[in-house]
Amino acid sequence: MARRGAPILSALFFLALLLPGPAATAGVPEGQWVAWGTETYNLEPGESVQFRVDFEDIPLRAWILTVEGDQRLCDLNVLRLGDDALVYQKHDESRHRVRIPWGRDEAVAVTVTADTAIGGLFTIKFLGPPAELAERAYGLRINRALAHMSAGRSASAEALLRDVIRADGDEVGLAALLLAGLLKDRGEPERAAAMLDLALDHDLPEGFEEVERRLHAHLAAVTRRAPPEMREADRLLAGDDPEAAIAHCEQWLEGLGRDTTRAWERCEALRRIGSAHRAAGRPVRAMETFDEALGAAREPGQKALVYHRLGLLLVDMGNPDQARRALEAARDLGLPPDLSAETGIILNRLQED
Repeated sequence: MARRGAPILSALFFLALLLPGPAATAGVPEGQWVAWGTETYNLEPGESVQFRVDFEDIPLRAWILTVEGDQRLCDLNVLRLGDDALVYQKHDESRHRVRIPWGRDEAVAVTVTADTAIGGLFTIKFLGPPAELAERAYGLRINRALAHMSAGRSASAEALLRDVIRADGDEVGLAALLLAGLLKDRGEPERAAAMLDLALDHDLPEGFEEVERRLHAHLAAVTRRAPPEMREADRLLAGDDPEAAIAHCEQWLEGLGRDTTRAWERCEALRRIGSAHRAAGRPVRAMETFDEALGAAREPGQKALVYHRLGLLLVDMGNPDQARRALEAARDLGLPPDLSAETGIILNRLQED
C-alpha cells in the first residue's frame, strides 16, 4: 500500500470530516501530472501488443493512460481484471486518453492494435501526480468515495462507503470513519456516533488517530444526553437498517408505557423512528412521527433537534417554505454550533432557490 502524501490526506480529512460543507481537494490537478512511465512500440499493420498494469506499478488513486500514434490510427482496449469490466474501448483513433480509477489490488490488461492499413510507432504514457505529492491510495471504492467527497457528491460517496462496509474486508474501519463524517455533516450525530463505534471496532490506517479523536470528541458532545437504550437504534440506523431501528424503538416505547416522567426519552425514541421512516422512503409517516416527537419534547434543545430533522425531511419533499420555517425554528431554539452553521447554509440555499 502506498504511503505517500499522508500530511496532504490528513489536511483533507480535517476539512471533510470536521468542517461543514464539502472540502476542496488537496490533490495535484491533472494538468500537472507527470509520466510515471513511457513505452514505444513499432507495430506492423494489424499487429497488437498487450500488457498488464498492476497497482504496485502505479500506486495511485487514479492514473491516465495515453496512446499517441501521430497520424497513424490504432484501437485501444482496457479491461479491468478481476471482474472483467471494460474500462475503455475505442477504434481507429490517432490519440487515446483514458482516466483509470485505481486502488489497491487492482490490475488492468491493455491491448493496442495498429490499423490494418498502416503500422508504425506508437507511444504509450502512464500519467499521474508526482510521486512526492501523490495522495495515499486505498481500495478502489474508498478512492472513488474520496473523489466524490472532494467534489461535494456525498450521496454517491455514501453508497460506495456502504459497499465497502457490506463487503466486510480490511477497509471497513476507514469506510466507517468516512461515513461517520458524512453523517455528521448531514446533521445526524447519533447515526454518526454509531458509525464511529463501528470504525473503532476495526483497525484504522496510519495517520488517522487525530481525525478519529476530534470526530469522537465532537460527537460525544452532541450526543452526550442520548439514553443508553438508544445506542442500538443508532447502530441500526447507521447500518442502513431502518426497519430494525423502528422495531427496536417501538419496543422501548412500549416499555415506557404512560410514564409522563419519561417524556424526554419518548421524544428521543420518536425522533429516531421519524428518521428511520425518512430513510425508508416514507415521508408522510416520518412527518407524523416528528410531529408526535415535538409534542413529547421537554426542552428547547430537544425541540431544536426534532425541528432540524423535520426541516431536512421537508427539503427532501420539495417544500422549501415549510422547510425554511422548521429550520429557522430549530436554529432559534438552539442547535449545537456545527448544526447551526450547517442549517444556515441550507437556509441560504433555500433563499437562493
